[in-house]
Formats: sequence, structure tokens, C-alpha cells
Amino acid sequence: MKTVLSSLYHLGVNGTTLLFDENEKTLVNSTSTVSKKNKIAANLIRRIIDGCSNGLMTATIVVFAILPGFLEECAKSYQALGQRLQIVRNGCQKPSWRWPVLPVQAISSFQAPEDFLKNAVNHYLNIVKKLGGNIEGLGPKLSEHGEFVINNNVGSGYKRELVKVLATISLERL
Repeated sequence: MKTVLSSLYHLGVNGTTLLFDENEKTLVNSTSTVSKKNKIAANLIRRIIDGCSNGLMTATIVVFAILPGFLEECAKSYQALGQRLQIVRNGCQKPSWRWPVLPVQAISSFQAPEDFLKNAVNHYLNIVKKLGGNIEGLGPKLSEHGEFVINNNVGSGYKRELVKVLATISLERL
């Protein structure tokens, strides 16, 4: 993966975004021992985190949209990954030096869904523009699809689906 990402960058691609979306519980062990499959998966995640933090994955951002409890299962599955994902709740502990964990609430301080949508649309427009994509008519399209998501999702759960929809539409323009 490191070679492919570096090659893309040297061939003129401004950057790469890897999106991982967990839709069902993963790395969960039904027994006290961790399966070999889960150890291998956790080690691969650790290698991705290390590659991002030490610069081996050139011009790459990796985003994991995960379910509650995933980080705790990662820490159980592979100790080295648990050290990198050191979970900090309520600021009581010192975060790990990589600190790759960013809760959804930390992404935006906007309380109203419409404000969150407007800010997210602007961010995606900037990303597509910086990566050399076509932004003509993209803003209204993102806003229209975003409003549809907000209207069909009650409560704070709209952010996950909204970001997925905006990212998908934006990727089509790259």
C-alpha cells in the first residue's frame, strides 16, 4: 500500500483518502483468547496508523468511522495497537503521542444540523478544489443531498450518514 500511495503522489495525484466504515462489530472475541485473524487485522491497523504518523504513507489521510466499543476491542486484540489508540475520556489521562482518535463532537462545535451541513459542504468543496476536482455545481448538489439526510434523520445520528453522503458525492468529482 505504501508503494502504491507514494507512486500515486509522484504521478501527480495531490493526495489519497482511505475511508473505512464499520457497519457491524469487528475484532470482537467470543472467548478470552484472541483469534489469529483478529490479531492479524489489528496488526494491519497498527501498521496503517504508524505509516501515517511517521510519514511512510505519502500525502494520505486515513479515516475510520467506527462503532462504539471498537477501540476497546482493538486494544484487547493487539497490545501494540492498544498503545497507539490510548483512549482518553474526560481529559483524565495523557493522550498517546499519535493521538489518532477524534470523536465526532470534536469535529464541529455547530449545534444546529443546518450549520453543521453548511460547514461540511464548505470543507468538502475546499478538499475537492485542492485535489484538482471539478467543483462546478458541487456546492448546491452537496447541500441538496445533505438537507435530504438531515430531514430523514432525527437526533444527533445524522452526522455519520451526512458525512458518508457528502464524501461519496465529492469522491465522484475527483
